[in-house]
Amino acid sequence: MVASWMLSLLLVGAGAPLGAADDPGEREFPANADPWRTAVDAQEADCRGSERVATRRLAQHGGASRAGDAGWEERYGRCPFAPHVGTLALMEAWGRAETLPYGFEADGLDDFVAARTGKRRRLMTWSARVRTEFARRGVPAPAPVFLVWAGAALAVTDIEGAARILREGIEAGAVGAVDARWLRGVVSLIMLRHAEGLETLGAAVSGSDRHGSAGKTRAVYLRAVFLDRLGDRDGAAAAMRDAQTADKDQRALRGLVRALPVHEALYVRALSRQFSGRGEALTLRLWAAYLSRPEPEAPERALAERHRNSLAPRPASPR
Repeated sequence: MVASWMLSLLLVGAGAPLGAADDPGEREFPANADPWRTAVDAQEADCRGSERVATRRLAQHGGASRAGDAGWEERYGRCPFAPHVGTLALMEAWGRAETLPYGFEADGLDDFVAARTGKRRRLMTWSARVRTEFARRGVPAPAPVFLVWAGAALAVTDIEGAARILREGIEAGAVGAVDARWLRGVVSLIMLRHAEGLETLGAAVSGSDRHGSAGKTRAVYLRAVFLDRLGDRDGAAAAMRDAQTADKDQRALRGLVRALPVHEALYVRALSRQFSGRGEALTLRLWAAYLSRPEPEAPERALAERHRNSLAPRPASPR
């Protein structure tokens, strides 16, 4: 505790913003500052150890979550110069990021959207900081840095920013073809270019291995939405059932919804439930919440109303 307190005083006294200071090993200390040196040395050793563990974790498991593997955000707060720790912290934060509020009622959505937007922008800033530290070391940033950054940008409709970071991730060889396709599909969805979106998904939704990854399953979910928007209800229902069969725990769906603006997230969730045939009351609330938003254009609003009306209870016939 004393060491941590002394180190905090040292950092505050330095006045350097996060990510802007020199390497800890380059700091100079007064000759009589042995307690300070001890505190910093202990912190540096802890950070080096965490960085080694994070590097192995990403190399062996790609950062996939497992039981008991958490606390990377806290570690990165102590070790801002450890980019592999920062990468796992980004993934941890993205995995916990809100998709939609509980209840899905229209009231209170404005406050939720504002809070969600602020958190997504912080993730974008955080991603940039981690990538900068990788670049300073001359090490290529791994895929999660680009994917979280692009997903957070899309969620706040920063299309240009998302396209730029996605392009850079592809050029660096970090982002694979399937993830690039479904993220570009999200761009098409946000821009209401549905036919273009289907073409963009391309190989990600074809072939016998199309459910070999969460990215491919997200592409199939998007295919269902594009087909629905283009008037192919049967094709949309088949694609949605296909995605749901591959996504028993809905992890792929949650990952897709995190990268969508709230109104499109509501649409995808509602359509998923519509074609599953479960929970009509919740599905109706999702459609009502979507229709309460100002963003939907007239054609998409009309389609959502048709979906909602097909579930609405009919008035009883007079006897």
